Amino acid sequence: MSSPAHSFVYRLLRSSEKYFKTDMVYLAKGGFWLITSQVAISLSSLGLSVAFANLLPPETYGTYRYILTIFNLLAIPTLTGINSALMRSAAQKMEGSLRTAFNTRLQWGLLSTLLGIGITGYYLLQEDFVLAINIFLVSLFAPLFYSCEVYSYYLRGKKLFKHYSFYNSLAIIIPSLIVIGALFGSDNLTIILLSYFVPYTMLKGLFLFMTARQVEKSRPVDPELVSYGKHLSVMSILGVIAQNIDKFLLWHFLGAAQLAVYAFALSPVSNMEAVMGKLDLLIFPKVAEHNIGEIRKTIYEKALRIFLVAASVVALYILCAPFLYSIFFPQYLESVAYSQVFALTLLISLPLMVFSAVFTAHAKIREKYYLSVIGPSIKILLFILLIPQYGIWGLVFGTLGFHLVSAVASIFFFRNMA
Repeated sequence: MSSPAHSFVYRLLRSSEKYFKTDMVYLAKGGFWLITSQVAISLSSLGLSVAFANLLPPETYGTYRYILTIFNLLAIPTLTGINSALMRSAAQKMEGSLRTAFNTRLQWGLLSTLLGIGITGYYLLQEDFVLAINIFLVSLFAPLFYSCEVYSYYLRGKKLFKHYSFYNSLAIIIPSLIVIGALFGSDNLTIILLSYFVPYTMLKGLFLFMTARQVEKSRPVDPELVSYGKHLSVMSILGVIAQNIDKFLLWHFLGAAQLAVYAFALSPVSNMEAVMGKLDLLIFPKVAEHNIGEIRKTIYEKALRIFLVAASVVALYILCAPFLYSIFFPQYLESVAYSQVFALTLLISLPLMVFSAVFTAHAKIREKYYLSVIGPSIKILLFILLIPQYGIWGLVFGTLGFHLVSAVASIFFFRNMA
């Protein structure tokens, strides 16, 4: 039996729906777990960033970030689009797709290891043995690291936000604590990388096993899972490159220390986007259940409300950033101005979550192909043109330009979508 307090909150949420035009009970239930989880993750990330800032020289940290950038690029052959395709399949009650998604990503992930070995060979020829050894090491983790993550997308599609949040929190917090412990004992890159990749991969494997065990083998498999996943993967290639080319170019033009400055400028903004971006996980299953005509009636209002929330958070962050950096990252005060301007990108990227969810949930392949080419191409072009001349500021304004182009393109394709 519900308590009086529970009944009051339920009635309050239901009565507020006429103002917010949203299922507020669903938002409160799912949002509680997602936001709580992300806050815990962000706090652990903050602790990890503080440890990196105070225990590791900028050059070493810049090298660490560069190796992670290479590892992110190794995700491309693993068919990253299978994740979103699985989320759609799970939302449509085709639970048997989980095993298919894992097996597909695992098989394609072997190409990532081969690619990593090729990059290792390049750095051996350059006689950069630190990069060669560590890139070879992380490339061995790629197949399992990326294929095991499919469980989280399955849980999102099934709206099992409590399970997703709990597993996701442990998968981030435990490795972060282990890395912090390693930093106190050593500044050796290989030890630091192993202290992250070993527990993270093992935990994701465990959570995949626990999730798959709950799915009956007789459950239907989405016949379009792999084909749609391949389409999404091809679409995402330019996006993955665009997300990582900034670090790659900074490393080569300005060196490891400036890459560290840039990484610490991005870190708080990325954490804010991660917390607020959890709304996307609530939005996706809902838009998958409604037709385009119904979505058109409320999508702009939803985007506006997200913008207003984002504007409040961004304004507060811009005011507080100098104070926060002086406490947590005193070695990186140079990052403050960059970070304040970077925060403005949230005013664009967060409202666009609504449109992105619609395109993916309703398998709008043509629109997604266009968007996957237009935005990332502009971003890559701006970075190549601006970084050599303006350094980190070139990245800042290139990123703002990319988000503006993506916003205009997303709204255009949504308005003209059949």
